[in-house]
Amino acid sequence: MLPFGSPPISVVYYGLYTSGYHFSELIRHGFISERKSDFEEMVVHHIVTVVLYLGYFLANMHVIGAFVAVLHDVSDIFISIARVFQATAYK
Repeated sequence: MLPFGSPPISVVYYGLYTSGYHFSELIRHGFISERKSDFEEMVVHHIVTVVLYLGYFLANMHVIGAFVAVLHDVSDIFISIARVFQATAYK
């Protein structure tokens, strides 16, 4: 099936929706929002994510790329929760 088969359409839609989100986050973080202490790390994070999506689209490896993207998105949840707790005044 890989790389010349046709992937499930839901996997393709997931990749398109989330790649658009991550590309917009790269643009927002790089040009719109204020620069915080973790600016460089987050720019590298967003660039690597966009390259991940472009790479698996170009290689026609939608199923494998979507699996890696899901793992990436799940880790973003825990990172966001940790950042919320770090931003509070309570220790």
